[in-house]
Amino acid sequence: MAIGSGPISIIFENPATTTSTRNDKSDIRPRREHQKSRNGCLNCKRQRRKCDEAHPQCSLCDRSGRRCEYPNDTPTTNNAVLKPGALDMSPQAALPHAYASLPTYRLELLTHFIAPSSAAWIGSPSSQLTMQSHAVNLSLHAPYLLHTILAFSATHLSYLHPGNQKYRLAAVLHYNLSLGHYRERLCRGLDEGDADTVFTAAILHTMLAFVHESRRARGSEGEGEGKFCSAWLRSFQGTQILLERPELRSALEKGIWTDMLNESNVLAPIGPFDPLERSADDQTTFAHITALESSISHLPPRHRDGLLVPARMLRILIPPAEAEPTKLTGTELTKGPPEPMSPFIHFINHLPPAFGYLLEASQPEALVILGTWTALLTRVDVWWTNEASVSETRRICGSLRRVGVGRLEEQVRWLEGFCDG
Repeated sequence: MAIGSGPISIIFENPATTTSTRNDKSDIRPRREHQKSRNGCLNCKRQRRKCDEAHPQCSLCDRSGRRCEYPNDTPTTNNAVLKPGALDMSPQAALPHAYASLPTYRLELLTHFIAPSSAAWIGSPSSQLTMQSHAVNLSLHAPYLLHTILAFSATHLSYLHPGNQKYRLAAVLHYNLSLGHYRERLCRGLDEGDADTVFTAAILHTMLAFVHESRRARGSEGEGEGKFCSAWLRSFQGTQILLERPELRSALEKGIWTDMLNESNVLAPIGPFDPLERSADDQTTFAHITALESSISHLPPRHRDGLLVPARMLRILIPPAEAEPTKLTGTELTKGPPEPMSPFIHFINHLPPAFGYLLEASQPEALVILGTWTALLTRVDVWWTNEASVSETRRICGSLRRVGVGRLEEQVRWLEGFCDG
């Protein structure tokens, strides 16, 4: 099945299908000696960034609005089970009465999902407001959405408390349950009445799949080993596949996701690149993309036609001038610059079907294009991409070294620079 085309069935992925028959080790270049601080905060360690070790809040955590914790500090919140009302919830974010009899740990996960926060962690700020206002109520009659919410909340808590095995186990359990229920619901067919609920689940699965499918691949094959697995990529395209169904899009444009759909249709055009106004990293990225486009232009038409458009689209991933992030204040959205994930999702949603065929065949230029996407994603400060983006870049580099890079040696070395740390 080509990525980006075909029936709705490619939205989900069987959690038991990731296998490999390869035992050979990757030829990826050895990682450089660790030069980052070993006393940094937990967030900087997870993101493989140099921490300035400022107390009580390092500068990176302060700018991103994250809670800053150091390995030897007492956590700002303990691992005790939370009960409804234990957090300062807004009136619109109350748990439905029907959920009062749920097991205590599920109440904890639902409470975490709807609790107000100063920084968005459920997608963009506007997406988080919609999720926290409507998702739990939508799940009352949709078990697949309930398990998806529980999985997402547990995955985030596992990220915040990496030493707490309870959250990691809950995340895996509910992720697998959500896939089974979601698959069953999609196989029964969809109608306009399902639009908001199914689309809400698809958005959450986009983020969940990137974390869990990448982690599953690492566990079964090891980083840099085995063939690149595109399970998370198919899930990324799930929302676009739903939007391509006229009856669902018509209902969504009148539903709870109207504002987000309007925002997603607006993307800044790719303007001229002025090196004098760009950082050294941006200049190097632009040179990498330009060299890749040149390499693709010399390929036979059967390959070139499916690669040139994605290669040119990579330019939208070069970020604009740094600006303060958009933040949430209570239930209000503070206007700010475009969301950093918007161009990355736009890129995936507009990949042509021919690119999917080439990627599945491990065509080198296709792998470099997707590797550039994952590499640039490592620069985005989003909790659910931090670990997986580095891991997926390593896996793509490993695949490239096995199939042979030839004229793409410099491009692959550029990608491998994102695998160190």
